Amino acid sequence: MFGYFNGLNSPVWDFFATVLAKRGTGREADLEHGQRIQAACVHFADHIQGQKLLDHDVCPVCQSSQVDIWPTESAGIIEVAEVSHTRFMALPEVIRRQSALDFDGG
Repeated sequence: MFGYFNGLNSPVWDFFATVLAKRGTGREADLEHGQRIQAACVHFADHIQGQKLLDHDVCPVCQSSQVDIWPTESAGIIEVAEVSHTRFMALPEVIRRQSALDFDGG
């Protein structure tokens, strides 16, 4: 299952960017901060067709992350759903904030 998330235009990304403090300064700190925001966006995303989203590829059979992302056979046409955060954003802000801080520390 694949999902598309437009973080540049997302209030969810903006929320995590303000809640999750940047650790340090410079390019490496910026990259690490972006990775933590992305991980939070994935973690708190609504499931798509009952499946929890991940920010990396996994084998659908064995769940290994050691997969070839370039298939040797055509998979045909697939539908890519837009990632949403409806359930998370419906929570009171204090709960969303604490959930984000708990996730970031874990």
